[in-house]
Amino acid sequence: MSLQIPSSNEILVNKILIGLVLGALALANFGQVRAQEEKQEELRQVVRVQEENQEGKAKELIVGEIFGAKEFRLQCATCHGSEGKGNGPIAQSLKSPPPDLTTLTKRHDGRFPIDYVIMVIDGREMMSTHGTREMPIWGERYSEEFAGTGISGFLVRTRIFELIYFLLKIQSPVSEP
Repeated sequence: MSLQIPSSNEILVNKILIGLVLGALALANFGQVRAQEEKQEELRQVVRVQEENQEGKAKELIVGEIFGAKEFRLQCATCHGSEGKGNGPIAQSLKSPPPDLTTLTKRHDGRFPIDYVIMVIDGREMMSTHGTREMPIWGERYSEEFAGTGISGFLVRTRIFELIYFLLKIQSPVSEP
């Protein structure tokens, strides 16, 4: 039996999962956010489901995977497509085509660019190299949604990390050099 050292993406996923679990717990106690009752029910049903596959490896379904996929489907798929490939129903009507989000890791030398993705999704700190912005500024929208909670900053980051967890799950494999 040999010790396996986790890759940087695996470590990143684990850190995000910890944040998602904490965020999911905060959301579960929040109760005033739209659709919160639905999320609470999902949370009770799927906090962590583990099954043993034929090789004996645990297969996990995580809260962030469900919430992130749902948020992506509701807010991002019209531009980026249901699979994140940049081919959503309104993609052709945009000035700039939406990027293929399944190749983020490939396009950044095999490392998922988490800082960049956070800035793009949040959008409140505009990057001069990004040019004009057709993409909604989700940080503002989420801040308005969670206003008055006393923990809106935490909930905004949690929502963004849910999306990032989903994006990590849809990355195309990166071939070894």
